[in-house]
Amino acid sequence: MVSVPMRPKVLMNAESFGFGPTAAIASFFPYLRPHVPTLGYIGEGHSLDLQTPLPYNDLHDCTNWSDSAILRVMRQYDVFVTATDFRMAALAKQAGLFTVIYDPLTWFWREMPDAVKACDMYLAQNFIGVADALAGYLPHMRAQAHTVAPILQKAVPLHKGDTVLINFGGLLNPFWSLADAVSYARSMYRAIKATLPVDVTPVVCASTAIAKALPEMNAKSYARADMLTLMAQSKLAFMTSGLGNIYDAAQYDLPTVWLPPTNDSQGQQLALLVNAGLTDQHIDWQHIDGSLAVDYHAPQAEVMAHIVRRVHGLAAPAARTAVAHAYAQVNALGHSKTRGLIQRFGTGGAEEVAGHILNILESKAAA
Repeated sequence: MVSVPMRPKVLMNAESFGFGPTAAIASFFPYLRPHVPTLGYIGEGHSLDLQTPLPYNDLHDCTNWSDSAILRVMRQYDVFVTATDFRMAALAKQAGLFTVIYDPLTWFWREMPDAVKACDMYLAQNFIGVADALAGYLPHMRAQAHTVAPILQKAVPLHKGDTVLINFGGLLNPFWSLADAVSYARSMYRAIKATLPVDVTPVVCASTAIAKALPEMNAKSYARADMLTLMAQSKLAFMTSGLGNIYDAAQYDLPTVWLPPTNDSQGQQLALLVNAGLTDQHIDWQHIDGSLAVDYHAPQAEVMAHIVRRVHGLAAPAARTAVAHAYAQVNALGHSKTRGLIQRFGTGGAEEVAGHILNILESKAAA
């Protein structure tokens, strides 16, 4: 990767929706930090959890800020890089910044987001359906557009250990309350804990807010590097089907039980994996109760309302039965079917994304 004397100042950002976007930015960080003298982060809510441990020049917590306050900070920088925060991308363009959007959900959007049409560089993480979606976008874009590999390291040790990992890192999003997310985590944790042998103590990952609300889980918000270490040390995992989690399971060949989806994109991603034969075991809402099926292609607000009702009406015995069945199957596995995604889409996306950004900075520094 080219190292250049950079003058442009870079401001990073991630949508505060689950842990996928903020984990992506944390994955790019180590490839950018050595080459970018001024590197800042601006974000809200739990998106800061994974950024706070990293050595940024400045961290801007813009929770509850006005647009004018955000614009004042943005104008101190030259280049803006966001993971799917389209509102912030629009503000960055308003502030005059060269705007880069990293998007792991190109396959998902019903319509091409306006911010994608207006940005200067668009980086779409490859997944099922991305090539066709991006082909439809290109005639309407002013941006440079590139498909990038999943944000996985090119070579890592496969999982080797006895840890049972429960990852609730992707539960928080703007379409349900913290109380809803806590209720989901409590129900799923208790069902899993009741299923595991008495001598097995799971390691639980969660956002700071959920960990604080449920001390019984002894959960922590782990830095990205520590999370990858946990993956390598785990025998199996229980996770929600966010794309970051899916690709982490693929990279570490980690047998995984996919928990009931907590939003529409998780539900659709899970269906794509099931149809492709790339899941070990999964629990959807109808597996707990046949009357609880969710149409994940309905309007987002409707999907979230249905999920909230299912969370608060969850019967503990039924949840335990579904978890016990899935655990019995996955506990016997040594490998994960999810690894087929790597054979299809490759690795090295974090370095690839950083390379595109550094090329832009090089051209701006030389201008």
